[in-house]
Amino acid sequence: MPRLEVRGDLFDLWIRVPESASRPAPSAQRLAQELLLWTGWSHRSLAAVLGISHPTVAALVQGKSSARVGDLFARLIEAHEVVQRVYLIADKDAPRARRLLSATSKSGYSVRDLLAQRQPAAAYLAALDASGPLPVGPMMQSIWPSSAGNATVDLAEDPM
Repeated sequence: MPRLEVRGDLFDLWIRVPESASRPAPSAQRLAQELLLWTGWSHRSLAAVLGISHPTVAALVQGKSSARVGDLFARLIEAHEVVQRVYLIADKDAPRARRLLSATSKSGYSVRDLLAQRQPAAAYLAALDASGPLPVGPMMQSIWPSSAGNATVDLAEDPM
């Protein structure tokens, strides 16, 4: 009986793993600059949120320091994510975003205080509460609005 010749791995025919494209991690300098731009905070205010000194913030903004000290980079990422969302809620208006970030939550802490305490979820929820209720307006309407009696099935009827 002739032996079968193995030409390759069976799985080579149907499993294809795409090459992954790695993205560089965001730089601490960019994160700090965006935080200052979006909020209008001073270096001292940002330093209070991050739990560092204001000269360290200045060094981060100028690119002279990296955020390799302890958990500074993680704190920077947390603050950046919350502030970015608050900035979008404020319609990219820095003074309005600053007002939302200094608003006091039901617990008595400001959004900035909650960020400094490393409670990003609570900080975001407090900013949402401070932004007020959603505007009440007319419901969305199709470009072909329905009129009474033109529905395919009357909503009041029970099909059974």
